Amino acid sequence: MNIGIFGEWLDVIYKIAMAVFGIWLYLDRRNDRTHLRISQLEERIDGRLDTHTERLTRVETELTKSPTHDHLAEVYREIRKVSDAMSTMAISLAAMNATLDNVSDLTRRMDTFWRNHNN
Repeated sequence: MNIGIFGEWLDVIYKIAMAVFGIWLYLDRRNDRTHLRISQLEERIDGRLDTHTERLTRVETELTKSPTHDHLAEVYREIRKVSDAMSTMAISLAAMNATLDNVSDLTRRMDTFWRNHNN
């Protein structure tokens, strides 16, 4: 084998090695940029999640002050009691109204009688 041919083959191998190294370097740098973008995105998401965590904590704190089903059941029972009492009052008022109508009619008849027989 001749040294000139060996030098040419060495030059070809060197160029192939440099091409492979260049491709590897390009892919590695591209991955670095991708990892940088992913890291920036993670930081933004972590910041947003921190605010969401605070908001959720405040909501959970406020929810402990809200009425439970037992409280609402008690309110509904009281509303039913008031409704029943109002129904009873309506019946009583209807009876009083009928009595007042009878008294009014009787008073009118008595007034008419006294006016007609007073002379």
